Order: sequence, then C-alpha cells, then structure tokens
Amino acid sequence: MTRARRERTGVVLGFPFHRWCSAVCPLIDRFDRRVAAVLLEVREGHAALGRPAAFFARRGPLLFFLEMGVILLVRVTAFPAAGVQHALRGLTVAVTAAVAAKLVIDPIARRVGRERPFVRMVFRPLVQKDPRDPSFPSNHAGGAFALAAALAVYFPGWAAASWTLAVALSLARVFTGVHYVTDVVAGALIGAASAVAFSVVLGLR
Repeated sequence: MTRARRERTGVVLGFPFHRWCSAVCPLIDRFDRRVAAVLLEVREGHAALGRPAAFFARRGPLLFFLEMGVILLVRVTAFPAAGVQHALRGLTVAVTAAVAAKLVIDPIARRVGRERPFVRMVFRPLVQKDPRDPSFPSNHAGGAFALAAALAVYFPGWAAASWTLAVALSLARVFTGVHYVTDVVAGALIGAASAVAFSVVLGLR
C-alpha cells in the first residue's frame, strides 16, 4: 500500500488486513503526533534538555553493557564460585533476549513501514538517524526492556537501575524526535516478553 493510499484511508500504520485498524490506527497516530508536536515545542523552548536526552538516546545501550560489566565484577568478587555461574547465566539471558527482540521487531518494522516523527513532521531530530529506517516498533526500546527485565529477574538488587535506564533511554528516543510514544511502548512490550520467555527457556534460577 502506498503512503498516499494510507493517508486517504486512514490506515497510517500499514495494516490493511485488519479491519479494526481503519478506526484504531488513526486515533493512535493522532495521539502520537500531538505528543510529538508538544515535545517539539518543549525542545525549542528548553534547549538545555536536548543534551541529556541526546546522550541517553545515543549512549543508552552502552550504559547497559557497562552496568552488566559492573554486575559481573561484583558477583565474581562477592561469590567467587556460584556467583560466576549465576552471573553468566543472567547476562546470557539478557543478551539473548535483546537479540531475539530485535529479530521480532525488524520484520514488523519493515511490514508496517511507519515514518519517523522527524520525517513526517519535517523537523531536525536531536540525534542522527537514517530517515529511511522505519519507526514502529522501536528497536532501542525493545533491546533496553529485554535487558532490563532479564537483569531485574536475575539480579533483583539492580532492578531499579535497570528499569530506570530502560525508561530513560526510551523516553529520550521520543524526546529527540526519532520515535513516537507507541513505537517505544510496542518495543518495550516485545523486549520484556522476550526476556521472560528466555528466562524460562534457559532455566531460571
């Protein structure tokens, strides 16, 4: 379906095979665009907020891997024997779940083909992004919530830090103009579900 036809029919997310989409998708799209417009005004009026948002939007995945490195170091130091095995199992589940989330999200994104906010609304995002890359669901949110959910399950003491980082990264992707709200919500749900599934499949302890 071409973009012009999607605009005429109101099926803005590219799912013509679902009847309910003719009614639901325009509502979602209207909500997303309103939020994006408000955030654009906020960015223009509060330029100082752009720097931390851009940092989390770009460096969020790196912060997760730094967190995992600290977790491994702490577990190895505190529990030289059992701690290593438990830490490696938890980190393996986290990374596997993040990869699996991406494998689920990529074909959905290609099928939906949703344009990113900065492309459709014609403004400059705070972080560089290929305008041809589809927006829904968010790969960054999917990976972040897969990592956060797995780390929260295996390392409860790090749950607050993990969830906070996932939320901050996802909100930053919206604030910087490269994703809509529903993009990150959908990605987050896929990522969290992936982490739960792999926690069970790979043997939660």
